[in-house]
Amino acid sequence: MHSERRGLERWRIAYKEYMDDFKQCPAMAEEMTENFRTMAMVMKLKVEFPHLFHFLKGNHENILDENGNGNHPFAKFAAEGPMTERYVRKFYGNEFLEAYDRFEKNLPILARGKFFIISHSRPKQVYSIDEILNCRKHPEVIEGLTWTRYQAAETGAIPIMLNQIIGDVPETRYWFCGHTAIKTQYKYTADESLVEIHNPALRTLVIIEIFDSFNMKNHIVTLPEGKDTQVDKSDTKEEKVSSP
Repeated sequence: MHSERRGLERWRIAYKEYMDDFKQCPAMAEEMTENFRTMAMVMKLKVEFPHLFHFLKGNHENILDENGNGNHPFAKFAAEGPMTERYVRKFYGNEFLEAYDRFEKNLPILARGKFFIISHSRPKQVYSIDEILNCRKHPEVIEGLTWTRYQAAETGAIPIMLNQIIGDVPETRYWFCGHTAIKTQYKYTADESLVEIHNPALRTLVIIEIFDSFNMKNHIVTLPEGKDTQVDKSDTKEEKVSSP
């Protein structure tokens, strides 16, 4: 959980608070309040509409900042992973931290529709349906669907998995993901049927119409930018990972 570029300056201030063991921490408190409010909405939607609302695990669903179980510690603009873990442990307690960790570990890592698949990142290699359904026994699958960037991905893995999981359908098939930052509204790689939509400066949605053929120009839309969605576009650093 973190606000990325939009909260860049807040993270830099919060890092100083972290180094002082959060004795005074208005910046970090503001960041974490925003994060937990967001996740409270996610949880409420899941409770109210369990069959209609789904939230997939990404690489930042790692409140313990652990290195294992398909997770890696992370840092980008400050030390977001250890900062979050220490703040939650100090102000919310171990019981809350452990319960939230269980919530994250029970999140699904892939969604399937009639002609599409969604995951946080593109797949690192080919994974079977059984491996995906039992991903907690296969942490390499969790890692491979939440941490993979294009240079680490096996060529041809996506078409193979589309065949395995969806099969042959009349519609054009797509694999939707985020994770890797892009500079355009979306990025389409036709030979892999891959659509990436993670531009941190935009709020992009993919809309799937049940009775309408999917068209990227019409069905990938960007919400207008409000006063609470301003971003600092000057810093385009890639995310640092403390292990491969």
